[in-house]
Amino acid sequence: MGRGSPIPPMLWQKIVEQYQKGVSQRKIAKSLKLSPSTVHNIIQRFRESGTISVSKGQGQKTILDARDLRALRRHCITYRNATVMEITTWAQGYFQKTLLVNTIHRAIRRCRLKLYRSKKKPYLNMIQKRRRFLWPKAHLKWTVAKWKTVLWSDESKFEVLFGELGRHVIRTKEDKDNPSCYQRSVQKPAFLMYKRHLSTTSNSQTPNSTMAKTKELSKDTRNKIVDLHQAGKTESAIGKQFGVKKSTVGAIIRKWKTYKTTDNLPRSGAPRKISPRGVKMITRTVSKNPRTTWGDLVNDLQRAGTKVTMATISNTLHHQGLKSCSARRVPLLKPVHVRARLKFAREHLDDPEEDWENVIWSDETKIELFGKNSTCRVWRRKNAELHPKNTIPTVKHGGGNIMLWGCFSAKGPGRLIRVKERMNGAMYREILSKNLLPSARTLKMKRGWVFQHDNDPKHTTRATKEWLRKKHFKVLEWPSQSPDLNPIENLWRDLKIRVAQRQPQNITALEEIYMEEWAKLPATVCKNLVATYRKRLTSVIANKGYITKY
Repeated sequence: MGRGSPIPPMLWQKIVEQYQKGVSQRKIAKSLKLSPSTVHNIIQRFRESGTISVSKGQGQKTILDARDLRALRRHCITYRNATVMEITTWAQGYFQKTLLVNTIHRAIRRCRLKLYRSKKKPYLNMIQKRRRFLWPKAHLKWTVAKWKTVLWSDESKFEVLFGELGRHVIRTKEDKDNPSCYQRSVQKPAFLMYKRHLSTTSNSQTPNSTMAKTKELSKDTRNKIVDLHQAGKTESAIGKQFGVKKSTVGAIIRKWKTYKTTDNLPRSGAPRKISPRGVKMITRTVSKNPRTTWGDLVNDLQRAGTKVTMATISNTLHHQGLKSCSARRVPLLKPVHVRARLKFAREHLDDPEEDWENVIWSDETKIELFGKNSTCRVWRRKNAELHPKNTIPTVKHGGGNIMLWGCFSAKGPGRLIRVKERMNGAMYREILSKNLLPSARTLKMKRGWVFQHDNDPKHTTRATKEWLRKKHFKVLEWPSQSPDLNPIENLWRDLKIRVAQRQPQNITALEEIYMEEWAKLPATVCKNLVATYRKRLTSVIANKGYITKY
């Protein structure tokens, strides 16, 4: 979160005057409509220096002046989808200065901009915009009684299994690859379609969570920081040595200078609402069931005789290193799939890198024109999430899609073609007959090269297997439900990001841009994906056959 507006000197003077009269910091903050931490920092500075004037900073001068910041802000607003790395590259050329990514990131925050996930909103053409503008005008004078006579209706699709529910789990940072924190998915889940009518509306409230502080340093570490400071080391050097922020080191040193101790001082405020036993109880609960909600934990504690809010639960879990995260959608793995994945990883773990370089990897992918492939983060202010430039336009069914088949090896990308009809076994064999061997020749594959494809029913029909056998193609035996073991999935992701940045507006342009971007894929990217393949196998073994981070 960026810093707010500077506090005027008159307000500083009022804070100090009330403090000298014996008014508590909490009452001062409430009367002046400031945060308690701001009031505490001002009073702390007055205690240490005896003045409220801002001392001159001891650090280096800022590299970017006010004029540079204005130019940087204009660039971020013009190119909202640009990454920090792209903005840094532009800034180095524009300002003719050597700049780090962290420097640019801090400068952007000083411009009151932040990288947010853009909201998905329906795509509106000019006719739809005009109608939406006229409709509120026509109904603006309707009374509440008239709106209550309206019968609202719509359809909604509910997936029987592995749908959109339960997408958030409470986990630690290290548990992102824990199978219990995944959201399992299947390609075509069964679903039910319901039509409902409503004549009244209901409001749902989302709990506001308060960010908790991280774990404090041990007393021994704080004493070592003071010793190094007395030995003449700078705060930056001490921070790097212990892996903590410079501001943390500075706060410890200031406390030692003021109070001649590094111990925790008596703290004001109410005692903790949740006892240590209660903390252990809710920690065990979310560890057993990561999909537990804050409301469930509030009810559990209430039954045990402790009444708390959802914000208190959130703070307590953050203190324990637990955070509410989006569950990753991964393929559904049955026990037979897990065993097959483990077997594949163990059998090929010791294969030399040259063997993997002699494999042609292949797969199909479906691309939606206005689907989930678009860039999802934009630079904007806090309350500008609904500005048209900060949203991703969506249409029902993705606005049309194309199916692509492609292949690659460690030497570079092979052929990429569009599948214009519904894919079946016969069409798949036709695609291989026209594109597989030419791709192998283009990539200059060695003798005995191996072809990889997944266990899609179209790939494993008896006719397809017989065709591959007659053509004398060596096929890599593949475990089902294992997209994380196929490096072409990483190529698809990079390709979709590149194409989304060019924002195609129709299917024809979408296909042309994909072909152009596929041809631009550097061979070094393909080589690196194959060179690190052994890491994928070790990850499968370490994760006991379950889905890995790849």
